[in-house]
Amino acid sequence: YELLKRKLGILEEMKRYGAASVIAESMFRDNPNEVNKANFLELRTLAAKQYMNEMEYDSAIVSLKSVLFYDRSNVAATNYLINIYTAQKRYDDALRTIDEALVFYPNDEHLLFKKSVVLEGYQRYADAAAISKTLLEAHPENRQYLSSLIEQSLAAGRQAMQYDDYYNTLKVLRDVLDKQPDHVDALNYMINIESAVHDYDSALYYTDQGLKYYPDSKDFLFRKALVYADARQYKRAYEITGPLLKDYPYNSRYRTAYMEQHLGAGRQHVDNLQRDSALVEFYDALSVAPKDTIPLYYTNNLLYDMKQY
Repeated sequence: YELLKRKLGILEEMKRYGAASVIAESMFRDNPNEVNKANFLELRTLAAKQYMNEMEYDSAIVSLKSVLFYDRSNVAATNYLINIYTAQKRYDDALRTIDEALVFYPNDEHLLFKKSVVLEGYQRYADAAAISKTLLEAHPENRQYLSSLIEQSLAAGRQAMQYDDYYNTLKVLRDVLDKQPDHVDALNYMINIESAVHDYDSALYYTDQGLKYYPDSKDFLFRKALVYADARQYKRAYEITGPLLKDYPYNSRYRTAYMEQHLGAGRQHVDNLQRDSALVEFYDALSVAPKDTIPLYYTNNLLYDMKQY
């Protein structure tokens, strides 16, 4: 026994924790007291950490599971195991490990946040956001929880949008804006969605919200023009893009939008048999894009119909 203790001490000094933990485990089994148990668990955890540093993850997992076999509530071993599983994208294993630890530490803030992070990595954004929201409600001063809630909710919104799940998307984005009403991404997503479902008044409301918080934002101003154009209110649209183009004459986005909005207004006048008004709009489109075939096409066709050969 004394020789084993000496060998154990030498191995520990040499930082050969794997071999040392094997001896410590044998000593614990022969004499299962709390001191031997604590010594064995510490060495086996150090061995696992060493394996992790050397990227020998399979050996690390075996060592950590050994620790948890003897001590299901071991916090260090649990955290290391979760980190390895997450790094390997073994999200089911990571979640199972967290849930097992939550049995011993119910509602543990640290474990719940880890679960939220794992769910986010698993692309289960709505579930992750639900946990972050619960944590934020319990700890409203924690900016990290707020940041996680916003990012996860936005990701859940993007994911839902892929399936045209507008109702759930709007819900998560409103949750974000309730917490942070000046969040740029959330405002932009709301504008996009409301425009997509043809709720233009609501889309304009969110562009105005953006301009309220960012009064000098040309992006929100330009988005407002695009919403007006989607709503076929072309005159209001180009009343915005016109000044933008004047201030930034080399901006191709402003130029294209301004041209298209005048063309849209012109087509409306054609539909209403207001040919002179339509021609004015087409000429305005041509003035900023004289070589573009589309305004040329509309102008030529209209002039031909008006017999202005």
